[in-house]
Amino acid sequence: MRLRKVSGCDDDECPAVYLSDRGTAVIQGERVTEAEGLTLRKGETAVELPPDILLDAVVALAESGSAETVQRLTGGAEVLVAGERLRDRFTGCERSAWRFECQPTYTIAREQENLRRFRAGEPKPAGRNASWHARVRSLVSAGKIIGRVRTVRRPLSEYQRYQLAWGIPGNIEAGEDIRILDLADLDLDLPSHDFWLFDESLVVDLNFRPDGTLIDIDQREDPDLTQYLKWRDTALDNAVPLSEWDART
Repeated sequence: MRLRKVSGCDDDECPAVYLSDRGTAVIQGERVTEAEGLTLRKGETAVELPPDILLDAVVALAESGSAETVQRLTGGAEVLVAGERLRDRFTGCERSAWRFECQPTYTIAREQENLRRFRAGEPKPAGRNASWHARVRSLVSAGKIIGRVRTVRRPLSEYQRYQLAWGIPGNIEAGEDIRILDLADLDLDLPSHDFWLFDESLVVDLNFRPDGTLIDIDQREDPDLTQYLKWRDTALDNAVPLSEWDART
């Protein structure tokens, strides 16, 4: 295998990202052997590197690629940076974090293996979604409220079935207040995009393509959040706890 360095130091003494002649990426960095939420299979190794080196690699790939590649990769870099800012909002919120979640499917690379296992009828892996559970527990232990309303419409998509079986129950156990809003026979004034509402004072819109891939994360600092508060109240007024929704189905 031949490698070409696309980001990192000029010498070989610091983290770096390489492209191989196989069409894959190779990451050089300090080896990570123990970390909460990290599960390594036989033959796998995890490494740690600064986010700016990863972003530099994305930019380098974009600059050397086609117009389509530039659009996809630089857009991905923007989403990565916006995602970091969104994570900071959880740390910085003072009272509450609440999500409206309405997409039929979410296409997330790190979930594909678990989705395959779910589809094949295999058992749920131990420690699935551990990092999110840790975040929820941290917020709850600090006296903050975290919750969401998940909309559904029958027939359920494969991702919704997977989420309701493997995702939401563990999130609830960690302390997240999750309600299910079944849209059957309901005509409600609700948006078609997801959003997070922090402390009833800041909104972050999450925009997705029809296939469930993320387009962008848009933080709205407009102080007039009246419409978002109405959407939240409408969703909560018509949603029920998962256990109650399960009992009805």
